[in-house]
Amino acid sequence: MRRLCVLLGAFSCAVALTSCDSGTGELDSGTIPADSGRTLDAGPPEPLCDDGERGGDETGIDCGGSCDPCADGESCREGSDCLSAVCGRGRCLVPSCMDGVRNGPETGVDCGVEPCPLCGGGEPCTTNDQCLSGRCQGGMCTMSSCDDGRQNLDETDVDCGGEMCAPCGAELSCVEDRDCESLICADGTCTAAACNDSVQNQDETSLDCG
Repeated sequence: MRRLCVLLGAFSCAVALTSCDSGTGELDSGTIPADSGRTLDAGPPEPLCDDGERGGDETGIDCGGSCDPCADGESCREGSDCLSAVCGRGRCLVPSCMDGVRNGPETGVDCGVEPCPLCGGGEPCTTNDQCLSGRCQGGMCTMSSCDDGRQNLDETDVDCGGEMCAPCGAELSCVEDRDCESLICADGTCTAAACNDSVQNQDETSLDCG
């Protein structure tokens, strides 16, 4: 039996895939005879990406999968198949300001460039006007504050007014009375406090007195 195994190994067995069982003289299971004409399954062919046809793992014609991402409207399986990085119902979607992905001209996720809103603190930026804080440092938008020298948050003027910052002085912009130190907002501007303005302001202890 050992001799028969040697003969079979010499004439019918693929050298790299076939071996004889030293104990029984039988061929190992799963071997492929060299003269069988069979080949190992190498999987789908690699896509050419420029042959004008959809092949390999491409999701569209010469795009998606291992090729470059596909344009809007092309077929896709996942976001990485698309230029917009958004795949919905098997199609690459047009970038929007509400898709939760940084795409199109955006500098941050859904922000930075019109028609999207300005970016908050910590989002990427290239210029100050892309940030809610009005300040881009080191490629990132800084956090807004009441002393950053910019009108942001809900401020009615630079670093004043709104819910978070101190009231604004005279001649500064306002929306309502509480935006002003004088507690008087007239035609969008804080007026100066006076002892006859019918409002208890400044350091008055009572209405226009004290």
